[in-house]
Amino acid sequence: MDYQIGQIGMEPPKLCCFPARPLVCFLAFCGIIKTIFGFSQSPSVAMGIFGVIFILLDVILFIGAYQNNEKYLNISLKIVFIGLGFCALQLLIFPVIAASGAASGMVPHQNSSVIDSFVKYMFSNDEDQKQHFLIGLTAGYVIELAVLIAIGAQLIKYVLVNRLWEYAKATEGYA
Repeated sequence: MDYQIGQIGMEPPKLCCFPARPLVCFLAFCGIIKTIFGFSQSPSVAMGIFGVIFILLDVILFIGAYQNNEKYLNISLKIVFIGLGFCALQLLIFPVIAASGAASGMVPHQNSSVIDSFVKYMFSNDEDQKQHFLIGLTAGYVIELAVLIAIGAQLIKYVLVNRLWEYAKATEGYA
């Protein structure tokens, strides 16, 4: 029996059964679409700043995964880490903004109708202050959950790009 020793016998990295490179390209493309859609739903200065940052980061990530060499993947790895930091920053900012806006009544009724319906259904209370508090609390938790999902997606991107980078480093001279 002849065993291959070294990098030549390495298989390309995967996440479960999905090849890592197309998956990273797909996640970067989905990140761009999500950011554009999120800004179109609620255009604001904060969403605009974070939107531009995330679009740039995802475009660079897409190019790095598409090029698939050690240099570009190393840059992409750093970019994903920066994106993870910005997601954490969003976790600190957006839930507070959403909760404060919903609790104060500054969020238009059309944007908070799902939250209003949930609070009215769960806590049928006629006291206006308590209802505003619960609306704010619910809005904050919904935004926290959404940002935690975004952080999870960034972590998956980081793991995949790290695997691609290690694979590119190991196989660069064998192509």
